[in-house]
Parts: sequence; structure tokens; C-alpha cells
Amino acid sequence: MIIIKLFNEKLTKLRRELHRKAKDELGKPVLKGIRWLLLKNPENMDDTRNERQRLDEALKLNEPLAVVYYTKEELRAIWHQPNKNSAQKALDEWVKKRPHPM
Repeated sequence: MIIIKLFNEKLTKLRRELHRKAKDELGKPVLKGIRWLLLKNPENMDDTRNERQRLDEALKLNEPLAVVYYTKEELRAIWHQPNKNSAQKALDEWVKKRPHPM
């Protein structure tokens, strides 16, 4: 779970940077107040508070934030595999999809 913790810290830092840089009226309000939504497990989102909708809106407006968020969720899915073999297979597939540095 240390990897998920590191991604959560990266998400928080990136959200702060993007919030500081947001200059238009659309971007700033959307980014404000989404920290806990970024850290919350999707299955725990509250429909009555439109949490999923608010998170989706923020992710659509911020590609860097979306990339880090979805990467964290992919790693979380690997962590929750039912056994070591399926986790290893999922991790291998995940690594293959990642861009490699030149």
C-alpha cells in the first residue's frame, strides 16, 4: 500500500499546484474542494453529494491530474487482485502499457 500512499501524496501536491495556477473562473472552483474526492475510493463516493460527478468534471479539465489519478486507481486494482499470481499478471500488463523513457 506504500505505492498508493505515494500516489495520493503526488495527487495532493499536483492538485495544489494546479489550483494555484488556475486563473479562470471555471477552473478554480472545480479544483477547490476535490482533494478528498481524489483520495477517496470510487466505491465509497456519495451519490447524494454528487461526488463522482464533481470528480469527473475536475478530471476532464485537468489532464495531468487525471493521469495521476487513473494511474493510482490502476495500481489499487492490482493491489486488490485475489491472489499473488493474478496480481503479478496484472502488474506485468500494467508495466507493458507504460511509456518507456528513451
